[in-house]
Amino acid sequence: MSRKVLLFPALLLEAVRIKVLAAERGETVIAAATSAQESGLKLFPQHVMLPHLTDAEFKSALRALLVSESIAHIYSPHARCYHEISLI
Repeated sequence: MSRKVLLFPALLLEAVRIKVLAAERGETVIAAATSAQESGLKLFPQHVMLPHLTDAEFKSALRALLVSESIAHIYSPHARCYHEISLI
């Protein structure tokens, strides 16, 4: 079983680079976004929706995703998202 990596937000240019690097290492990439309107999600075979970062449900939804998907690592190329995730 490959290690799973969560990319959030997944639609920044840096996230696409990480997708390629993770695939080269044999890792499974799960992309997360807060809007289903973000057409770039099509780049990722596995993707999920999360509540917006400021939504009261964000932390519990993220925790549930980490457990249900057995995610080993989170990569967040966005400074504010990274900060919020690091507090969980």
